[in-house]
Amino acid sequence: MLELSWAPRLKLSLHSPTEAGMPTDYVTDDVTRTVIDNDEIEHFVTEDEHEPEDETGDNRYIPGMPWDEKEALKGKNESWAHFFRRHGENIRHFLVEDWFTSAALGIGTTVLSVVTDLGIESLIHWRRENFEYLHAQSSYYGIAYWLLHFVVCTTLASLCCKYISPQAADCDSSPAAGACSFRLAKWIRANYLQMQVILEFDEEEQSAVAACIGCAKLCNNLTLTVPDAGSGIPEVKVIISGFVLDNYLSLKTLLAKMVGLIFTIGGGLPVGKEGPFVHMGAIVAALLSKATSKMRHNAFFTNEAREIEMLSMGCAVGIACTFSAPIGAVLYGIECTSKYFAVKNYWKCFFASSAAAFSFRFAINTLVPPHIAGTIVAYYQTSFPNEVFIIEELPIFALMGVVCGLMGALFVFVNRQIFIFQKQNKLFQKIFGQSLTVFAVLWSLNMAVWTYPEGLGRFVAGKWTFHVTLADFISNCTFHQMNLTDLGCKPEIVNRWTGLDGSLDFQWTLACFMVFYFFLVAQCITLFIPSGIFVPAFAVGACGGRLFGEMLSMAFPEGLRGPGSPPIYPGLYAVVGAAAYTGAVTHSLSLAVIVCETTGQLCALLPVLIALMIANAICSFLSPSIYESTIILKKLPYLADLPPSRISVHVLKVERVMVKDIQFVSRNTTYKELRNMLKRHPTIGSFPFVTDPVTMTLLGSISRRYLVSLLCIKIGAQEILPQEKRPKTGKKNEVETTYINRLNRSHSGTTAALILTGRNESESHFRVNSPLHTSPLVQLLPPSASNDDDTIGHQRTLTIAERAGVLVQRIEIDDYAIDAAPFQLVKGTSLYKVHTMFSLLGLHHAYVTDRGRLLGVVSLKELRDTFADIYVRGAQLPPWRRMRRTTAADRDLRRVYR
Repeated sequence: MLELSWAPRLKLSLHSPTEAGMPTDYVTDDVTRTVIDNDEIEHFVTEDEHEPEDETGDNRYIPGMPWDEKEALKGKNESWAHFFRRHGENIRHFLVEDWFTSAALGIGTTVLSVVTDLGIESLIHWRRENFEYLHAQSSYYGIAYWLLHFVVCTTLASLCCKYISPQAADCDSSPAAGACSFRLAKWIRANYLQMQVILEFDEEEQSAVAACIGCAKLCNNLTLTVPDAGSGIPEVKVIISGFVLDNYLSLKTLLAKMVGLIFTIGGGLPVGKEGPFVHMGAIVAALLSKATSKMRHNAFFTNEAREIEMLSMGCAVGIACTFSAPIGAVLYGIECTSKYFAVKNYWKCFFASSAAAFSFRFAINTLVPPHIAGTIVAYYQTSFPNEVFIIEELPIFALMGVVCGLMGALFVFVNRQIFIFQKQNKLFQKIFGQSLTVFAVLWSLNMAVWTYPEGLGRFVAGKWTFHVTLADFISNCTFHQMNLTDLGCKPEIVNRWTGLDGSLDFQWTLACFMVFYFFLVAQCITLFIPSGIFVPAFAVGACGGRLFGEMLSMAFPEGLRGPGSPPIYPGLYAVVGAAAYTGAVTHSLSLAVIVCETTGQLCALLPVLIALMIANAICSFLSPSIYESTIILKKLPYLADLPPSRISVHVLKVERVMVKDIQFVSRNTTYKELRNMLKRHPTIGSFPFVTDPVTMTLLGSISRRYLVSLLCIKIGAQEILPQEKRPKTGKKNEVETTYINRLNRSHSGTTAALILTGRNESESHFRVNSPLHTSPLVQLLPPSASNDDDTIGHQRTLTIAERAGVLVQRIEIDDYAIDAAPFQLVKGTSLYKVHTMFSLLGLHHAYVTDRGRLLGVVSLKELRDTFADIYVRGAQLPPWRRMRRTTAADRDLRRVYR
């Protein structure tokens, strides 16, 4: 029997349920997790707070246990009053925690989206009205206003991203470098005192660390990351996968995202709003979770997995506010943000999305002015007949899927090359490396010149927004049959593509529109502004489909079957092209549902599915999605999905990519060796614990924080600080006391568990803290150091001889400080299985063993390096492993590839 009695109230004997005298349910891990997670246990109680014992003398009551089970253990029957009271409380919590929270998320995000849409459409309406008025006065006034509107709006959008959000300006040209630098700066600032106290820096090393601290503070003031610039979906994917990106879900980021998006799209840049809306929905979900945490049941939101559920709901709500498509929004949000989704959360996402769609429609019909309401709703209702296609057209739709898949892969490639050019080109870095706002403004000036309606804009419909052009593309009419048959388009539609005098060929303008925005959108989504990809990609794909449908209609004016057969509908080809191309770029199949919801018809579902699946399959084989490509380029801590049909991930084993030079701790490790190891490897969050350096049998892992605190108590802080670096205050041990008090101030079991196990550093936060790590830190330190708080806070200064004697002693580690179940892999595990486990369990690293013997460790870094070029060359060994001599296994592997 193992008795856990670190605190008097938590005496829990681990033996069989019948021996314990309690139901089986309360002997499982769920009970222990309840004991840990329940906020009712705000601190560990003392003896005077001990729960009264029952008649048998056994204190079997577990804090957080429901009333009926508590009374049942005492042999009492529950009264009807208690029965109704208990179920009434459960119903109340269910309504508040699930229904109310979901509805509040949907309605709150809708309000923000409607305000954003009103601002965007007001700027667009203002631009069109003022341009027409000034151009009527003078052509010079017209062109001056057109250029000025683009430049001013883009400048305001970029400045909002730079100054409103504290993490919006990028000191480097790459947001990735900024994000990584910010995380490094934050780690240095958080651990500087710890390193200075424990690791005995000499004067030069302390100067270097001080310089790093200064750079960290400076970079923090200048803000290194750009959370409110770009789409936001890649960062949300990273956060949902289990990694924390600071300030990406803050209120200031939400404000900067809204204001920046209004000026970006309202200024005329060809970007979408679905990515920023997804980011805004995730921010609202995070803020709502924090704001209502005090009003809900304490134990309901204590685990961070619930916060991930809220973020998934926020993503779905963001899409619902964009398209008013609640069903497709949930599916698209899951596809684009989550690798694995819990089915039990479906109804919450659907309810939140439905609340958002309902609130959006209500606001549009009642609050928004009529001249703007029609342009806000992304609802392109079509009027196709039920028999809109014949069986002979299905191979044509499949061919469109092939073309759209290739175009989607090409778009991702072009976007990646633009990003790499801006990152690596020395001339660009010299001119715009520290002035991304200037580059965004200059690029908007180029866009204004190219889209000027009386200039080059005549060939690309520069005067009109994507909302107007999309309505033209999917309209149920034919351009070339205007004024000829009933199937011809109205003159106002055709005039947008042929000019008022009809001097332009609509085929030429459609081709120019598709090519122009294909490359321009790839560039614009890299600018220092909020931007999305969905609507621009939808417009480009619809334009290509419309052009193909018009050409096919001209070739077969009476249909594919001849006279009397159903005609060819170019609008249908536009819908198919839009869905196929957008699905290829985003690797999403939920576009079929979104198309049906936005068009209001199901007759196009089969052609859309055929083209969409083929395009998605081809683009998935050739390149990652635009979101994962952005994650790779920014070097965010995320393990991207594997492409299909790659034999290398099945042949290459984990033993080939693991790190074999392992830093470990054993019972034979001395305090001097431990101190030197911590000094040499300041970024390792946990160390494996083995039997001895010879057998290397893995027993568990130990948190770096625990080892640091152990050293601090055994050696003392004031002896490690150089004489000239000691604090000039009256308190001799101020630095040591501050650090030790900060460690021992945590009375919460969860905080203590993080200090002991370092799960927040070594693993994703999906891992549940072990119940064996819920005692205060001082309880697990050696008895000589934990008998008295004053002894810890004010240790006696050690002499040189005493300190030397302590350093040669073997370390004393309490068993409770060892995480006895770190994740392990056998050496023959394929990389495909390793990737699946890391993605499913949210792992950060795993130990590689052979019959219990520790061989190495593999982390996300090694996996990302191995899969860095998987689409071109397959899974390859990390660069630091390619320099060694070729072995027989390498030759066998190459033979398999050939």
